[in-house]
Amino acid sequence: MIRITALLASIFIIGTAQADEPFITLGSATSAQDSGLLDYFLPIFRSASGINIHVMAVGTGKALAIGERGDADALLVHDRIGEDKFVAEGFGIDRRGGMYDDYIIVGPDADPADIRGLTDASKTFARIASARVLYVSSGDDTGTHRMELRLWKLAGIEPGPRDTWYRELGEGMRVTLNTAAAMNGTL
Repeated sequence: MIRITALLASIFIIGTAQADEPFITLGSATSAQDSGLLDYFLPIFRSASGINIHVMAVGTGKALAIGERGDADALLVHDRIGEDKFVAEGFGIDRRGGMYDDYIIVGPDADPADIRGLTDASKTFARIASARVLYVSSGDDTGTHRMELRLWKLAGIEPGPRDTWYRELGEGMRVTLNTAAAMNGTL
């Protein structure tokens, strides 16, 4: 009985101590974490507000799902179309712009799809598909992957598992870049 009372007392004391430290939960794109952006801004926010931020750094798609479940107080993601849908469906309010992407296609020096210098994403993706040049996709439902899928759609192409030239890894950008470089592929 004494042990149970002591355990309950310690849980109450620990719980009270944690409740005294206000915090919010931020569902964040991995790029905000990996870039060091959060390491820079979070201490400033903590100093100004007295509020800690618990970060769940995941891909944009997962962060939006976390927000839909109500498991985050705020989101820091980069998929404008997904964000607008999230707010329109009543999961969020007060969407503000804070990040954007420049989608850059990289590939081997030999440029087997002859895409160097192209500025039209539709034409670039069409050439990659037409030349059947290996394209390595993160396939991870991040903001970058979502943009890639939209670019393929603009080109009128739906690459998938049946296409031997298209590989989805289900990994983050660091792994995807390294894999594409090792395989002499494009992404």
